[in-house]
Amino acid sequence: MGRSSRAREEQRVLLTRDRGIMTRREIASGQTCALLLASDHTWQQLEQVVRTFNLDPARAPFSRCAACNGVLERVSPDEASAYVPPFVAATQTQYTRCPSCGRFYWRGTHWHRVSARLASLGRPKPLSSGGPGER
Repeated sequence: MGRSSRAREEQRVLLTRDRGIMTRREIASGQTCALLLASDHTWQQLEQVVRTFNLDPARAPFSRCAACNGVLERVSPDEASAYVPPFVAATQTQYTRCPSCGRFYWRGTHWHRVSARLASLGRPKPLSSGGPGER
């Protein structure tokens, strides 16, 4: 089964950088929803998706596994302590685990950086000041 057929069957949006896919009959006719991503950069792609589909990036962050897309479940610090680094076990109190692949997640420095970046996606870009060199 092709990507566009699968996207249509699962009622998903096909995100692609491949201009050729966008010319396929299923997509060009509107049978399959697809978005051509303008950038090679992940954060710019995410911003395009958020703006195109008017999404709230703060709606359900960190609810899916980054490795396999499984739905994360909360676990106790006792359950997580055997699977996370000792410093993490000693300093963190909230954990989630992916039941599909077994990965553990916690609110460390990466979580804080990504949270701030996601929050900035929901903000409109400031207008140009019209200073020298700007049009």
